[in-house]
Amino acid sequence: MSTRADYETELAALLEAFGDNIRELRERSLPESSQEDVAGKAKLHRTEWGKIERGKCNPRLSTLLVVANTLGVTLNDLAEGIDSPVHRKPSPNTKKRTRPAPKQVATS
Repeated sequence: MSTRADYETELAALLEAFGDNIRELRERSLPESSQEDVAGKAKLHRTEWGKIERGKCNPRLSTLLVVANTLGVTLNDLAEGIDSPVHRKPSPNTKKRTRPAPKQVATS
């Protein structure tokens, strides 16, 4: 079973590699365009595009489709050279909740 630390470390590395791929594809596909220009073409906020390229967020599939379409590439191109993660997000610690005993109603 994966630990939270293992999962978070691996996820950070994966997102950074993914962001590097997107940056390289942007620079190759649209060399004259700034990050802000490309974000505008994608109809994404410039800070969101920047976070994706820096590996600081885990974008949704719909956002990845928009990124790929804007760059004229496939989802496979975005993930080129990135290995499948080994660690999975651990289940949250589930603590058994104890309910308070029902109040006794006094009978006279």
